[in-house]
Amino acid sequence: MSVYIHGMEMPISCFECKLLDYTDTYKCRVRFESLSREHGINISRPDWCPLVPVPEHGRLIDADTLTKTFLERKRPTLSAGADGSKERVRYLDYFSARQTIKDAPTIIPAEEGET
Repeated sequence: MSVYIHGMEMPISCFECKLLDYTDTYKCRVRFESLSREHGINISRPDWCPLVPVPEHGRLIDADTLTKTFLERKRPTLSAGADGSKERVRYLDYFSARQTIKDAPTIIPAEEGET
């Protein structure tokens, strides 16, 4: 399982990181690894840094759950005919897809200003 810290910016170096512990020696509070200035932690993050940037985004959902929901939903049954019912089936499929995405549980809410 992972953790998302809302509002935390990606630090450029360990010294900018809110997860740096410097009570008696410099250590990463996530990996419990000892750090020293020789590691370059005042300039950059070490290769083993567990932080992963999350780009600006709208609402993030679980795509695997969404796929499962699509497979479980029943498709509309309309017969295709000369009266344009094929277009109606396409519209209903589209509407069903939009509603399924709208109903999908949010994993991480949208950032302010994003929809």
